[in-house]
Amino acid sequence: MRQHWELSTLGHPLTDLGSGVMRWHMAPEEYDGLPIHELAALNLPTEQAFVVRCQRTARVSAPLLPFRKAFALYRFAVILKGIADRALDVVAMI
Repeated sequence: MRQHWELSTLGHPLTDLGSGVMRWHMAPEEYDGLPIHELAALNLPTEQAFVVRCQRTARVSAPLLPFRKAFALYRFAVILKGIADRALDVVAMI
C-alpha cells in the first residue's frame, strides 16, 4: 500500500482566490479550463477582473501574488496524484 500525503488547507482567502483563478491557466480540455480567446463572447470576466471583484467583495486587501497561483496549481496536482494512487491501489487489489 502506498503512503499518501494528506493535504489540508486552512482556507486562507488568498489561497482560495489562487484556486479560483486556476481555470484561467488551464486549457479547456484540461479540467474545465477557460477558453481565454472566447471570454467576452461567453460574457466571462478576464482573470484580472475576476480578482478585482473578489478582492472588493471578500475585502482582501493584499495582492494575488504569482506564488498563490503556483501553490493552487501545485495543490491541484497533489490531489490528482492522490486520486491516481488510490485508483492504482484498487486495481492492484482486483
